Amino acid sequence: MEFETVIYEVDNKIATITLNRPDSLNAFNGQMVLDLREATDAAYKDNSIRCVILTGKGKGFSAGADLKENMAQPNDPNAVEKGLLEGYKPIFMNIINMPKPVISAVNGPAAGIGYSFAMACDLTLMSEEAYLLSAFSNIGVVPDGGANWLLTNAVGYKLAYQLAIEGEKIPASRCLELGLVNKLFRGHSGPEWLGDELEQGREIPWIAVVEGFAIGGGCQLLLVMDYVLAETGSYLNLPARREGIIPGCANLRLPRMVGDRLAYQAILFDRQFPVDSSESSALVNEVCKRADIENQLKQTLRCVSDSGLVSASGNRKALRAGAEPIDSFRRYMAQYAYEQVFCHLSPELVGNLEKNWRERRR
Repeated sequence: MEFETVIYEVDNKIATITLNRPDSLNAFNGQMVLDLREATDAAYKDNSIRCVILTGKGKGFSAGADLKENMAQPNDPNAVEKGLLEGYKPIFMNIINMPKPVISAVNGPAAGIGYSFAMACDLTLMSEEAYLLSAFSNIGVVPDGGANWLLTNAVGYKLAYQLAIEGEKIPASRCLELGLVNKLFRGHSGPEWLGDELEQGREIPWIAVVEGFAIGGGCQLLLVMDYVLAETGSYLNLPARREGIIPGCANLRLPRMVGDRLAYQAILFDRQFPVDSSESSALVNEVCKRADIENQLKQTLRCVSDSGLVSASGNRKALRAGAEPIDSFRRYMAQYAYEQVFCHLSPELVGNLEKNWRERRR
């Protein structure tokens, strides 16, 4: 099923509807209204579909109505009413009455009617950098798409009234606090990059500071850091094998940092890495006393940023592309996911955790 301004895809009984006017931040013109109505009709009527996802292509979910198109049309006093009743209303009715869950994945700004569509779904996921905006009060009109009704039902009258009249951006973190969204998703590359073209996402250098120890997931995080500072006397450890599971991507990344022999010892035989040892030099860049960490951190920040973050970002991306090609990562994750299922379902898992997890000894 193909549309001019909407992408409609079905995979594994999940229908994904993507607003596809990225050059205008997916602003709604007449064609998009028609396309989205047909797409939601199709999802509604297809009994094989178990879930529907609504999202936007590019950097935004939707900027709302395309005002350029509206200004180009003749001055018809009934145009607004006709557009709402014959265009937008059927879409909202399809979403609200959909006999299967509808999830809005808000990957960027959701403003105006886009804000209303995001809120009309059963569940909402939001990018950390996204925001909601209903600025109708700033131009003296009432929000369309039932935004005030949706907002009141979500947060109550007083807060809904405040948000409506202030007309300010509601950042993702605030949306999560208010219960307007269910979860935030993080990351700069975004859902559009599938590894078949050059990355366009932003990157920044990451610096980690270890004070005392980095165990399990904390140790895994160090493997993707660009620079690691550690307090003298600290240590690193991966206890996942004793607990009966696989330590995430450590099996992929640790060998290329410390070599196969030490990686096998760390993962299979519970070898620790004291940061003061020579073996840890491939995992930790600088070891210093706790009192000196702050000054060392400032010096490191100056070093990585003194030529601008564009260079730092470009070099980081190039290093990662060479060290861990996306195809290698995909192959590893496929094998990891397959094996981890057996680990999680093993009756030995709980016994291993009870026997080996001694938090007070760490």
